Amino acid sequence: MLPFTRKVSFSLGQNIGRGIRFQSTAAYETVIKSVRQDLKNNIKAKADVLERNVIKSILVEVKNFEVNNPGKTKDEFQLHDLLTKLANQRRKTAQEYLKDGTSKRSKEMGEKELSEIPYIEKYLKELPVASEAEIEAKVEEIANELIKEGPLDNPKKLFGKIPWNLIQSEWKASRSSVTSVIPKVLEKYK
Repeated sequence: MLPFTRKVSFSLGQNIGRGIRFQSTAAYETVIKSVRQDLKNNIKAKADVLERNVIKSILVEVKNFEVNNPGKTKDEFQLHDLLTKLANQRRKTAQEYLKDGTSKRSKEMGEKELSEIPYIEKYLKELPVASEAEIEAKVEEIANELIKEGPLDNPKKLFGKIPWNLIQSEWKASRSSVTSVIPKVLEKYK
């Protein structure tokens, strides 16, 4: 019999069957556990099929995110961005399906897409992340300071004054959520 010569090595951050969420924040873990528990409860109660399918799609997207980002710390801001992306995809798809002149089947699919959004938003509300209105208020505060110095005609001025190193710790927001609010604020000051 041949001796076992294969050498196995791994680092702590890699997925080796279990422990893929080894590097994640408590808020991230709490929401993921909530999603999994809701799926279990839904299956046991043989409840809403639509909710079950949405929860499964959320878990698939989370798993894909974790697999595509091995060894990196997963936090509530990344999960917020992921869930926001899922909700926005459904809004955009529903908008396409519900255009005038589409078939009855397309309209039904659009309505189904819209009905999935509240299930996703339920988990968004569980995350300890600032709302869009709170982020917008902070960005407007910075914009008001800049307007005192002169016209706010260049977006780079506003981007430069955002305390990017503090947005997660003090603002409780992700970089992408702040970035998505800036054009709305700039539009107000035109």
